[in-house]
Amino acid sequence: MSIRRGPKAQSGGEAGSEPRFRFRPLEASIRPARHDDEDFLVALSARVFRAYARDAAGSMRRMLRCRTSEISVAEHDETRIGFVVVDVQALGRDFGPLRRPSVAHLDAIAVRPNMSSLGIGHRLLAHAEAVARARGAVSMSLLTADTNTDAQRLFLNAGFQILAPLDNVYVDGQRALSMFKTL
Repeated sequence: MSIRRGPKAQSGGEAGSEPRFRFRPLEASIRPARHDDEDFLVALSARVFRAYARDAAGSMRRMLRCRTSEISVAEHDETRIGFVVVDVQALGRDFGPLRRPSVAHLDAIAVRPNMSSLGIGHRLLAHAEAVARARGAVSMSLLTADTNTDAQRLFLNAGFQILAPLDNVYVDGQRALSMFKTL
């Protein structure tokens, strides 16, 4: 696997300073999850969510069985590098001027730690929003750990707003931030 680098950035003109590189987003395809993705999904969940969940692998197995969830996998050079899980539910009633809208909840988004900061999370999130819109969702909500600043930055940059902090959501009493976005 190779990381593509953009042109050298200016080093600020300081003598002796090393040139810095800007990374271009990694090319990746996003596709619906298949049965043969289960081991990858469970293993990556266990790895990246272990600081937040007692049984992240079990949580992923439950998401795999949820009929209203759509799971997508990101690949680069035929290697799985991330996933996103979005659950879309119809409200079953009118909501203000909206006729029986659906709402989406981002259940999980993860990228292999060695592939972070290459634009994969951004692409997966945009894909989840497109899936939700295609299924009639008018909004998307999510929870993220108060300590997960990388995820918060991703969500805030995508237009999510923090609604409220929630105490004791994750292991060891960690707080979560409830976030929301109109689609």
